[in-house]
Parts: sequence; structure tokens; C-alpha cells
Amino acid sequence: MQSELIALTRDGLELYNASLDNTGALTVDKIKTIEGVESAEWSPQGDLVALLRSSSRQKVDVLDADTWEVLHSFEGHRCPENLRLVEARSAREVLRMPQRSVGELSWPPLRWTGGESFMCRMVKDSVHVFTRESLDSPNFSINHPALRIPAAGASAFFPSPERPNTTSCTAEKERGKDGGNSTQASPQGPYCAIFSKEVKGAPASLEIYALGAEASCVAKKSFYQAQEAECHWAYDGRAVLVKTHTDASDLTYYGSSALYFLKSQGPYDTRLVAPEEGPVHASIWSPSTLEFAVCYGKVPATVAVYDGSGKATSPKFRLGEGMRTSLQFCPFSKLLLWGGFGNLAGEVEVWAPRKKGILGKTVSPSAVCEWASCGCFFVTANISPRLRVDNRICFFSLSGALLKRVEFPCLYSVQFRPLHAPAAAAAAEAQKNLLESLKIYEPNKAPLAPGAECAPKIGNFSSTGRSLSSLTQSKQAGAPPGAYKPPMARTACPRLPPGAAEPPAAGPSKSSKKRQNRKNKQAGQGDGQADAEQGTHAEQKTAKDQAQTATQNDQQEGKPPVATASSEPKENEAKDSIAEELRKSIRAIKKKLTEIERLKGRNDLNDMQKVKVGSEESLRTELSKLETQLKSLKDEQHPDSLT
Repeated sequence: MQSELIALTRDGLELYNASLDNTGALTVDKIKTIEGVESAEWSPQGDLVALLRSSSRQKVDVLDADTWEVLHSFEGHRCPENLRLVEARSAREVLRMPQRSVGELSWPPLRWTGGESFMCRMVKDSVHVFTRESLDSPNFSINHPALRIPAAGASAFFPSPERPNTTSCTAEKERGKDGGNSTQASPQGPYCAIFSKEVKGAPASLEIYALGAEASCVAKKSFYQAQEAECHWAYDGRAVLVKTHTDASDLTYYGSSALYFLKSQGPYDTRLVAPEEGPVHASIWSPSTLEFAVCYGKVPATVAVYDGSGKATSPKFRLGEGMRTSLQFCPFSKLLLWGGFGNLAGEVEVWAPRKKGILGKTVSPSAVCEWASCGCFFVTANISPRLRVDNRICFFSLSGALLKRVEFPCLYSVQFRPLHAPAAAAAAEAQKNLLESLKIYEPNKAPLAPGAECAPKIGNFSSTGRSLSSLTQSKQAGAPPGAYKPPMARTACPRLPPGAAEPPAAGPSKSSKKRQNRKNKQAGQGDGQADAEQGTHAEQKTAKDQAQTATQNDQQEGKPPVATASSEPKENEAKDSIAEELRKSIRAIKKKLTEIERLKGRNDLNDMQKVKVGSEESLRTELSKLETQLKSLKDEQHPDSLT
């Protein structure tokens, strides 16, 4: 049970081998160091590795992952032909073309289906599809695709994976446990999903095309409030999860998101998470079954596990709520990791979805988390530039126990090497034997594993699920803090209740007395008048002190305070403020009713619009109550206007 991983540091690349023996002891050995490496990437099969060096960012080296010998080196080209497609094994250049712009949704511009049978490229108002045979042809041209899919206004495209023709016995057993439906016949050919965002009131749409001799549309779905979309395909392309997002929302600063489930083998779709249920943090498919998990809602977020082999109308079970927003299936689909990283406190739970229990729980404040390719342990890491101190990789067992910690002066990323088919089958069997020796706890009853860091060093939340600021405030004595006040207003006199006497005014300052004495001397009044003025101030202060003492005595005897003329304007100001709030609420409700009247004349309403139309009666009732309150408040302010 061993896995190789790459650690990119400030000095370059470090290759480690992590091995877990039968006793549960972990050994981490550094087996190679390559200086001057800026970026590295494993091939999907794990047999090759591509390196980009700091000394020459225009050159990419392809190395054999077993011997680490350089097989090929590819030089970059300047504009206009700045994009090259090269076959990794033979170093044959397939094409060279210009690429003017690159965006988050448009990269990479060339995308393959899972088995590399088809290559897709999005151009203006269409998607071009190329076959593997045409790519291998010496007369290949990027301007002559095998298929042209019309897609006016398309903004993103997502080719599906392909179900492999031959699998290991272990993988077939895993798929056979998928509700009895995962062993169905493979669909004819892979698929390509094309998304078009909403424009000028027209809804967004997602179309799924089956790729083969012809491109035929097999599914279509329209969305509202969808400016962007992300598609996550099942392992064999039979279903897809679509996450839509829009920036225009009154619910949150970050906009609203929704999650939909679509099948590519039949006209079935359903909405799993509505925008009013909160943001969709993560959605992930099992690597070898049609199970998927969704994390959504405001933190503490909720996680639900669905069965995608049928109609995913309701979850199989829910994991509960927690301060965790990240989901990761292990490479062999038996375990699900639910953690909270980044700004959260680093709580991690390892679940066994099929047995609906927890294997372990730990706390590791970190930025990233990843399963080992053997599936027998996982790692968390603090990386730069998110955190420039305490950069390290922590290795944890399936029960959550801390096995090893490797420190780095500066760490950028961690990548495990994918396993090839024979090694993956052996690792799956080893993980199965390891799981049989572990205890599975009921939800909310799993103990915290040894080595958990209960005091988080990063983030805004503690391991108990409460923010650090709230914990600090709960320890402070006195009343809870109120609204924010600017510094100049913090020393001002507090606002008194209606009828209460004002506190005695402070006497003139020394500087004001000096200025007054100077003026008196210049006018010829002398110090005598200044002394008389000071006596007058003393008499006024004595009178105010006596009035304050009398008021305090009346309050102690239970007598109501006498209202002064100065308290009446303050009471009127409070009523005016209440009236203004009522007017604002009335205007908002009238605006909603106007929008409802506009929607009632339409027939193509979505679910959100139907809910809005159904709330008309409750809005009118609330409007009537607010208008009554406003009228009674006006009558209290102006009682003479009624006569």
C-alpha cells in the first residue's frame, strides 16, 4: 500500500514515496529532487509527467514516470500560432493554430472525451467534433471537422467520459453494487453537453448530444437565473450534474446557485437544490458507481447522498450538518471525505456511505486535502501563498489518526501519482482488507482521533462550529455590544426616554472663560462683571442640581417623571422614524404586487415565478396591516386634524 506524490516547493520538485505497512505505520521517503521546476502535471494514466522549468517557460519536458528520463521536449511558439497539439508518446505534432483569448470557461480550448475517441472545439455559433482517426491522419485540418453541432450563443461545452470496454474484476464488482443498474449496457458513443447563458430575457439552455456517425440531441433543459454553468459527468456518461450560477441575487453578495440532475439516456431531469436553499458548495460523483454527493446551504452546510441510477428525486440518506463544505470520494468509491478547509477550521470526517457510518474524525486546519492514490490514507496541506508559514503535509489514516507530518519552508502544491490498472486492482483489495479491521461508528458518535489539532491556527471558525469572534465576545463581561458608533459619537450623551429630565449641562471651559474676561476688560466692565457672571453661572448650576435631586427623589418614590418641553421633539422624531420604516415596507410590497400582476399574464412560468404568484394573498394581507399601522401612527401625531 504505497503512493507516490509530487511536492512543488520554492526550490523545485520533490518526489516522495509514502508506504503504509500492515501494522499501520507510515513511512515517507524522499526519492528524487529536481531543482528549478515551476509546474508539474501527471498524465491521467500515471505513466508520464510533464514539467515546466523556471529557466525556460517556453519549453515543456515530458518524462517517463518510472525512470524520470526526459522523453521529449516541446518548444513553445509565439503568436500567431501560439497553440500546439502534440502526441505525448511519439512527440508528433498534430496541429498548430492561433488562440486569441483564453477564459476560465474556455480553457482548455481543445477537449477530449474520456477514452480520447473524440476531440471537441467550440467556435462561434457551433461546436466542431473530430474523430481519433482524423487526428491520426497526415492530412488533418482543424477547419474540416467530422461533425458540426449548431450552437448559437454557446458559452461552454463539456465532453463526457467513456465507459471502458474492459475492466478489472474488482472494478466490475464495485459497479455491480450500484443499485443493480450499473451493469447495464454501455450507451452508444460518448456525449457532449453545450451550455448557452440567458440573453435578453431568453432562458439559458443545456443541450446534450450523442457523438457517433451523427450528432443527435438526446436531452435538453432550460434554466432561469443562469449566467454560468458547471457540468460534472458520471463515470460512464449516463448522467450529469449541472450547477448554474448568477451574480444578480438579493440573497447573498456572491449571487445564487442551483443544481440539476439530467440523464443522457432519456428525457428525465430534476432540480436537486433551488436558489433559495443556499449556495451549492460541492457536488461529486463516485468514481465507479452512479452515486453522487451534494453539499449545499448556508454554513453549517448539509450533505446528501443520492442514487443516480434511477430518478434522483430524494436522497438515499443525509450526512447531517457541519462546518464543512468540501467533498471527496476515495479512488475506489467506498469512502467519502467531508471536510472544511480554507477559511474553515479543518474538521474532517471519513464516511462509509454504503454502511451509513463514520470511520474517523479529526481536525487539521489547512488549505487543501487529497486522497492518496492507494485509498488507504489521505493528506492535508498548508500551501503558499495562502499561508506563508507552517507549510506542511499531514498524513492521516482512515480513522483520522495523524501518521506523519512533513514540514516545508515554502510549499505550493501536492499531487499524487495516478495508479495504472494492475496497481489499482491490488490497492482496491488492500483497502478492502483494511476496512474490515476498522470500526464504523454511528453518526455523531465517532470520537476525535489522536493527533487532531483542536485549536485552529487559520480561518474564522473554531472546531466547535462557532466563530472565534463569537467565542471571544461570550467570554467578555457586561452587556452584549450594540450597533457601531463612530469615535466622535461614543462620548455623546445617551438618548433619554420620553418624559425623563435632561442631565445637567457642563459649565463653560477655562478657555471660554478667559475669552469672556478679555472681552469684558476691553469693554471697560472689568473684573467685577466677570465675577458677577461667574456667580450667575454658579447659581444656575445650583438650581439645576436641585432640580435633578428632586427628580431622582420622585423616581425613588414611584412618581412618574414630569415631561419637559425638550422631550416632546424627541418623541416626535421617534414616531417619524417608525412612520418612514412603514412607508418603505409598503413601497416594497407594492413593487412585488406590481411584478406579480405582470407575471399573471404569462403561461411559461418557472417554479420560482409560480411561488411568487402564489404569495399574492399573503402580501396583500401584510400590506393592509402596514397601512393600518401607518394611519394610526399619523392619528397619534396629529390628533387635531380629526376634529
